[in-house]
Amino acid sequence: MQFFNILVFTIRRLLGDTKNNLIKIGMPILLMSILGSALSSAFEADDYDITYVGYVNDDEGETAESILEMLSEDSTIENLIEFKEVNTLAEGQDLVRENELSAILFFGEDFSKNYNSEEEVSIEVYSSEYSGTSMIVVKNVLDSYANIVNAVNTLADAEQYEIANNFSYEEFEGINEKPLNNTNDVTSAIDYFAVTMLVFVLFYGTQYGCECIGEDYIGNIGKRIMSSPVKLSSYFAGKVTGVCIVNFIQGIVLMLVATYGYGVSWGSNLTIILLLAFCFSVLVTSIGAFICMITKDASKASSILTILVPALTFISGGFTKFDSGLIKYISPGYYVQNGIFSVIYNGSKTHILNSFAVVLGLTLVIGFITVMMGRRMAK
Repeated sequence: MQFFNILVFTIRRLLGDTKNNLIKIGMPILLMSILGSALSSAFEADDYDITYVGYVNDDEGETAESILEMLSEDSTIENLIEFKEVNTLAEGQDLVRENELSAILFFGEDFSKNYNSEEEVSIEVYSSEYSGTSMIVVKNVLDSYANIVNAVNTLADAEQYEIANNFSYEEFEGINEKPLNNTNDVTSAIDYFAVTMLVFVLFYGTQYGCECIGEDYIGNIGKRIMSSPVKLSSYFAGKVTGVCIVNFIQGIVLMLVATYGYGVSWGSNLTIILLLAFCFSVLVTSIGAFICMITKDASKASSILTILVPALTFISGGFTKFDSGLIKYISPGYYVQNGIFSVIYNGSKTHILNSFAVVLGLTLVIGFITVMMGRRMAK
């Protein structure tokens, strides 16, 4: 009974703090609105521009010319690549460096000779280190052509001439157009920041965990509680559970605003998202309590969390969509965001399970250490 009394008291007390609740929920909602509007263009798909590829043909035979003619006249490739003749390799490399060409193809003088003698032959490709998507297109086209040629030669060596003659590069389309019938398949800026701001508002629940320990364990009130006949396990279990529930409710409020105010869809598996959000609420409460235990000063711990939470949110891509590299893995928010996006867009179940595993694992470890530290302080 004591557990439920403390639980209800904690929930009523925290929900009754109107000013703090408005700030805690209002700021992420405001950021969601501003970032979703300001960065909307970053989430819009650009039209694909044709890739310009130069070539230098020093081949003394006719094989290179035949390959270039076939690639240039193929209807599926002409929508992707436009070939331009260049006089020398040095000139082509300069054009690549100046971003006038995405790549340069070089056919050596012995290309036909080596090809006809069945020796291994290759097309040399030069590109910029930062060619990006354009170079991916060039590589895929050339790889596809090489695979077709190798397949035909293999069939010919096996005396499967009829199959080899019917095996044509033109049988394969360069682009398969698949329209998106469901708008939920496309992530807009507001969809993205609704998820990251949900994680952000939950992450600030670390302050509740800090206040919980600061008020009822470290301070004078804590000393009175520990010297009273109150069963400490029931008291703190009720307090922590109440804190987690209030933090979870604040996350739900943000989700409702995002859904009915901005048209954000949370997919067809809302239960999994809510479960992950609640588990994260438990984790952040544990983190807040842990830091307060280490510093033994609620005010100092609160200052640390005020800096730490936005920093970890930033490196996880919470304020702008970017990849911070390996450093993002130190932020628990990254795993939660990844899990929620996987649920919404029917992504890998492994990502979802990993998110739960990381959150629950960290909760157990940090919670255990915090409890052990608390017991030592009580002695």
